[in-house]
Amino acid sequence: VVGIDVMKDVADNTRAAVRDPAEQEAFTLPEFMRQLVERGWTGQKAGQGFYKRVKGAGGEREILVLDPATMEYRPRRRLEAPSLQAARAIADPLQRIKTLLAADDVAGRFAWEITRRTLVYAAGKLGEIADDVASIDRAMKWGFGWHAGPFELWDAMGAAAVLERMERDGEVLPGWLVEAIKHGPGRFYVEEGGRRLALAAGGQYVPVEEDPRVIDVPRLLRQERVVARNAGATLVDLGDEVLLLDFHGPKQAIGPDFIQMVEKAVAEVEANWRGLVISSHVKPNFSVGANLMLILLAAQMGEWDEIDAMVRRFQAANMRLKYAARPVVVAPYGITVGGGCEVALHGDRVVASAETYIGLVEVGAGVIPGGGGTKEMLLRAIENVPEVFSGKYAQTPGPATTDLTGRVNLQVLVNRVFELIATARVATSAAEARQLGFFRATDRIVPNPDHLVYEAKQMVLALDDAGYRPPVRRRIPVVGDSGRALLELAATSMHWSGYASEHDLKIARKLAHVLAGGDVPPGTEVDEEYLLDLEREAFLSLVGEPKTQARMQHLLKTGKPLRN
Repeated sequence: VVGIDVMKDVADNTRAAVRDPAEQEAFTLPEFMRQLVERGWTGQKAGQGFYKRVKGAGGEREILVLDPATMEYRPRRRLEAPSLQAARAIADPLQRIKTLLAADDVAGRFAWEITRRTLVYAAGKLGEIADDVASIDRAMKWGFGWHAGPFELWDAMGAAAVLERMERDGEVLPGWLVEAIKHGPGRFYVEEGGRRLALAAGGQYVPVEEDPRVIDVPRLLRQERVVARNAGATLVDLGDEVLLLDFHGPKQAIGPDFIQMVEKAVAEVEANWRGLVISSHVKPNFSVGANLMLILLAAQMGEWDEIDAMVRRFQAANMRLKYAARPVVVAPYGITVGGGCEVALHGDRVVASAETYIGLVEVGAGVIPGGGGTKEMLLRAIENVPEVFSGKYAQTPGPATTDLTGRVNLQVLVNRVFELIATARVATSAAEARQLGFFRATDRIVPNPDHLVYEAKQMVLALDDAGYRPPVRRRIPVVGDSGRALLELAATSMHWSGYASEHDLKIARKLAHVLAGGDVPPGTEVDEEYLLDLEREAFLSLVGEPKTQARMQHLLKTGKPLRN
């Protein structure tokens, strides 16, 4: 990220500033790295460094790796180890690292060697650069983007077990630290009287300074604040009569368990609470979308009624969120795509992390959004244009947003949504998500992700204090069959130009049918349920396509879309 030249300067400056011989050795760069700087091979900004991208014989992109012994590039040889396969299947970062470090294979031993050195180094700095473990952990999380600090990781792996393993490896640690772990509480962090305490230099435990804007969801889970729970999500009491729907699972995929908990959450909130927040304590991503494996297996077995029921239930759950009697605020972060995006689109408000990458990417799996995402993006495109709902709009094929009389061109608004979904456009930040229409002007962007749940809770309380009422259901004017023809023409042009495959074109035509409102005259007004029916029909018909199932299989296997 910073470049090898910058890393060299930082290492040289640090080496000159420290007095410990071990540290001086640690900050002495290998000779081959100095050669990289001399040659100008400083990383991505120079086009090559430790790695180099080249074009293969077939025109595909290939990544070569530097051989430090020869200073030449060679093809990468990927490491295959059982521990890596096991770790990849675990969503929780701490559990994933714990699994890897416990493995007795080449990957596990390598990871342990690096982690052990890091933990020993951090322990040795207590009392020198920071007085307690919380300060070091926060520095590494806030300054370097770690999901957990070294001492939080140490606790997660079992502090006493890790200490014993270090001692077997010949490591020497401060006596007071050994005493606290072996004969004291046995952890770096403890809870006492509702407060969180952290081990400080010398062996005593001191209160961790709490930021009121940080809501520690795992601690709430330990404090018996759970209202309901299943394998996909947990309902947690956030205090002040606000409920959190904290969802979890492999890659935060949305499946039947999560949908069941959405239904329960809305019923519970409407009966007993001021509002609902939807987020998760599992990092780094909010949701990768619907559980493709379930859909693919059902399709391969011909269980079309089951798929129809799944889609109907997800659509109904999102509509319950949208029209709940109490405010619903969704707090996304990281990757928020597919079904995760659709959940966010149906909240009254979104309070998003600045680093939120949101989009409707279903075409990569060979389908269109089926949980209300297509319908909701169409609504968002026109909801702030009063002329559309008063009938004072035009529908022309040109690119202008207004006609000669100043009337809004409805076709242009629909075209933008069509392009966004058909190209699987993903916003690269929450700010861009607002520009693209995934977020509204009334939604909030939070720079510090640790404050996300707190700010979402405050939004719920503000909406309730203002006398919240659910949104009014509206009939939606659509561009109809002539508008659909224009959308299909654009897709066909992309196909003829070689930018879209034949199956891409088929998907685009299904999408155009939904966004245009089906086979109706231009200007026809429809309701949301009608558009949801069109969505579901398109989704089901595409799931039955062999090329769609091939896309799903490829995506599940490689994590990358297949262009077939």
